[in-house]
Amino acid sequence: MQRSSRLILLTGLLALGCGDTTIYAPGYSEDAFDQITAGMSTGEVEHLLGAPLETQAATPGEAWLYQESKSQANGAVIESPVGRVPQVTFDAEGRVTSLLFADGIEIGMTREAVTERLGVPGSKFVHRDTIRLYYSMPGKSGTYRARIVGADQGGRVTAVYRYTTAE
Repeated sequence: MQRSSRLILLTGLLALGCGDTTIYAPGYSEDAFDQITAGMSTGEVEHLLGAPLETQAATPGEAWLYQESKSQANGAVIESPVGRVPQVTFDAEGRVTSLLFADGIEIGMTREAVTERLGVPGSKFVHRDTIRLYYSMPGKSGTYRARIVGADQGGRVTAVYRYTTAE
C-alpha cells in the first residue's frame, strides 16, 4: 500500500473514533431544547422533549468553570465552549461535591484549596436545581454534547445546561 493511501486510511479511522457519539433521548430535538426556559414545569419540558434518558438528584450550590462560559441574564442557560473545560461544583458549605476534568481536585476539598490548585475560575454560577433531567449521554468516545435540564423541588426549571466536550 502506498504511503498516501495509508495516511488517508489512518486519517479516516481517526475521524471515526473522534466523531460525535452523543446518545439522545427518544423524541429529543435541538429546536425543542432551545425552547426550554427558566420557570417552565418539568411536565412542560417532557411535553416538548419526551422522557429524559436519566433523572438524577442534584445538590444546590456553586459551580466554577475554568474557561469563560456564556450564561443568559436570568442565569437559566449555561453554555461552555467545546473542549475539556475543568468544572468544580461546591455545596453550601463550600466543599467540592462534583468535578469534571479537574486534575488534582478531590471531593470534599474547600474553595480555598481549589483556588490554590487551579487559580481563579473564568466564570462562576449558582445553581438551585435539586433534580437534573439528562436528555443526552456520552457515547463510548469522541465528542459529547451535554443537554441537561435542572429543576427545583417544585418541579420548575432553574437551569438549562448545554456544553460540549471533545476527546
